[in-house]
Amino acid sequence: MLALLRHRLILSLLQKNGGLRTADAAKALGVTEETIRRDFEQLSLEGKLLRSHGGAARAEPQRQEPSTKDRKLQNRAAKERIAHAAIAHLEPGQTVFFDASTTVFQAVMLMPEQSQTVLTNSLEIAMTLSERPNVRTVMLGGNLLPDSLSCDGISNGQTLDTFRIDAAFVSCRGIDVERGLSEINEDQAG
Repeated sequence: MLALLRHRLILSLLQKNGGLRTADAAKALGVTEETIRRDFEQLSLEGKLLRSHGGAARAEPQRQEPSTKDRKLQNRAAKERIAHAAIAHLEPGQTVFFDASTTVFQAVMLMPEQSQTVLTNSLEIAMTLSERPNVRTVMLGGNLLPDSLSCDGISNGQTLDTFRIDAAFVSCRGIDVERGLSEINEDQAG
């Protein structure tokens, strides 16, 4: 049996069952377990399956992060309520950090006209605040992330370390009582 045909059959079995033992695949396809291991290795390198001890599992598709434009529209009423509650804690003259989340962007839109120093990694927030003469905006540098119009990287932390920040407005992916806050990737968590 040709390798290409075996690969298709293996992927079909994985799609149907979610997982596949090496011995079962060898028996089903009439080849040796060593052949199946080589097939699993090749398909794993191609990102089509995940190898495990004694078999393989279906590779879960990468979850696509919605665009900033789409995220702005999701849960809009809840974001506005959160933004109102958060911005109520903002006092004139503070130095604050705003992350690049769409919920925090809502808070920026509601921010009162008062003297502030704002640090942000969001291009969109920086552009919005550029129209406010009482706000000193410090843009954090780093690597540009086109999907979120923000910057990440080590230079963010270095810039933040030079300021005494009175308040930080950040969003996160999840909250766990024991583990704390979590984010979609480690660069954004930093």
